[in-house]
Amino acid sequence: IDHLKELGVTHVQIMPIYDFATKLNNDTGEIYNWGYDPINYNVPEDRYSTCPSDYVERVRELKTMINELHKNGIRVVMDVVYNHTYGQEVFNKITKKYYTASDMSGCGNSINTAESTGMVSRMIRDSLEYWATEYNIDGFRFDLMAIYTNAAVKDWGTFLNSHEDIKDRNLLMYGEPW
Repeated sequence: IDHLKELGVTHVQIMPIYDFATKLNNDTGEIYNWGYDPINYNVPEDRYSTCPSDYVERVRELKTMINELHKNGIRVVMDVVYNHTYGQEVFNKITKKYYTASDMSGCGNSINTAESTGMVSRMIRDSLEYWATEYNIDGFRFDLMAIYTNAAVKDWGTFLNSHEDIKDRNLLMYGEPW
């Protein structure tokens, strides 16, 4: 943190920090990706914790990190990947209508969520609210933002920036344009 302050850093953008499906390669110890295959959008990823199996400690450590950055005048932006999941098992037990029939990302490696479905949009909004209120996240960088409708993004931002616990924080929302 001291080095970030010396550099004049005012914001840090962290990679996805919620639970993702791909785990370590047991042979090499490598991570196949960096959180772009969400399995649970509202739980901190275990591999970033000193006590991965202790859920309470995982939460405490993440909150401590964010609070220490805040104490030093550094805002925290979280990279979010609501546009796709690792597999359809995430929402299929609820309904099969939460996924699109095509790979809108063009990456060929994801199951795209159908944000135009009211409940998917609501899930995204609720998850953003959770991270902003529970963890004091200061903003969100959206993966493949162009696949969301302008109306949905505006709705999420309006909701968050008028939320009683958030409204004075001027949350940032931006995304990858393609």
